[in-house]
Amino acid sequence: MGELTKHRLEVLLQSGPVTIDPDPPRKRDKYGRLLVRLIVKGEDVACVLIREGYARPWRGRREDWCTDVSLAQQDDAEPEACAATSSVP
Repeated sequence: MGELTKHRLEVLLQSGPVTIDPDPPRKRDKYGRLLVRLIVKGEDVACVLIREGYARPWRGRREDWCTDVSLAQQDDAEPEACAATSSVP
């Protein structure tokens, strides 16, 4: 599943203009990493990967989903940031 996801991300990155937007500005995770949104052709890459079954939204804990590809497609609930619109303004 990881190799498939990596390939899909490579295709997305080559498909158009790429923008990195802080989300929200200057916010960092518990390890000090800057949180950003990766935007390709105006669309949030995380939302694309979730919608296509390559990723899952983070729910505050690790979940085993790579062992069965069908599990990645089982959870059709998109995060709030993705549900409102498929494109980033």
